[in-house]
Amino acid sequence: EVEQIFGRLRNAEFESSSLVGDHRIGKTSLLKYLANPEVREAHGFKSGRHSFVYVDLQVVPQAMDPDRLWHRLLMLMRQQCADQGVKETVAAVLKRDELDPFELDELFQELDDSGQHVVFLLDEFERVTANPNFGPDFFFGMRSLAIQHKVALVTSSRRELVEVCSSPEVRSSPFFNIFANIRLRMFSQTECELLIKGALAQTEVAFTGPELDSVVALAGLHPYFLQVACHKLFEIGRAHV
Repeated sequence: EVEQIFGRLRNAEFESSSLVGDHRIGKTSLLKYLANPEVREAHGFKSGRHSFVYVDLQVVPQAMDPDRLWHRLLMLMRQQCADQGVKETVAAVLKRDELDPFELDELFQELDDSGQHVVFLLDEFERVTANPNFGPDFFFGMRSLAIQHKVALVTSSRRELVEVCSSPEVRSSPFFNIFANIRLRMFSQTECELLIKGALAQTEVAFTGPELDSVVALAGLHPYFLQVACHKLFEIGRAHV
């Protein structure tokens, strides 16, 4: 999944991705992994040229509107941007109560001219698509920025974005065509064993075969529940080391 996302960002079109998966399947963890500077650099995305802006939309109020969202995105983008001229332009834009679409277009054109690329990591993005304050104009504008400039979106949601829209008008927006859906699923048995062995590698605790079987019987192959069950078993094992 990580390589799929980075692979799309390496394309000349700087393409966007949409993570889809059940509650606690690992969407937020994956987005934060992508945001890690060491991970990004290891995949060829240098901090001086690429800004990865993570935003948790679950904490925003239902009264949020496009202007408030853009203010938040630009404020976080400014903190990461390496170009001083762009930082000053962003600061000037942030002083305005309302953000004109043409101003946003000019801002991201300045980013393009300075060789900057921006990836917005938008966690719980259904908080936007299902919010009636965000009409078709917002999605048309964001799609235009993603197509015309070096701007990419990596969103996370429990269902495909088009399924959680506030209105038929939003649902029919071409905005959703810019994404490739990447579905996060349960672990395989092999992935489950790799997770557990990797986590225990630097400890003095080892799980026996029957203990591993009990963990899987209890938690299934769900990443979060596996870690909870393993944590409890680890605490028991450590107490006996």
